[in-house]
Amino acid sequence: VGGSESNKQIKFWNNLLISQGGMPLVEIEPRQHVTFQGNDYWASDGKSVFMDSGATYSSLDQWRAATGRERLRGEATGIDADPKLTATNAGITMAGKGPLADLTAYRLLPGSLLIGAGLDLASEFGIDAGPHDFWGTPVPKGKKLDIGACEAPVQPR
Repeated sequence: VGGSESNKQIKFWNNLLISQGGMPLVEIEPRQHVTFQGNDYWASDGKSVFMDSGATYSSLDQWRAATGRERLRGEATGIDADPKLTATNAGITMAGKGPLADLTAYRLLPGSLLIGAGLDLASEFGIDAGPHDFWGTPVPKGKKLDIGACEAPVQPR
């Protein structure tokens, strides 16, 4: 999260956080009040770093155990899995000059563990996340929301 301690009551739900090169997946300053629930944390180089109130943790499980974050009613939430995106290493970023809807490198591929792994924000927190994902796809396509900005197509069984 970074920034000053005035960053309070920030909530991260159903997000995909990606890092590489030892950069922190999460950085929280002391006295910040930040909630993390139902997110995916993926260090593409396998070097997970969680910085929280002056301490550093090298795994989601370690961070969760030490801080109590990524829990809902005492149960663990969130995962640390390769999201299986279409082209994360293509160098395509939000800083491009085209329409944001053309940013297709971050769509979930079939078999992604993020599909159907999101929290039900409406029933858990009374939050209406809207009827569409980042690209305009109606949500949810399956029984549960996906983690991240993409609602993956339902795969036939």
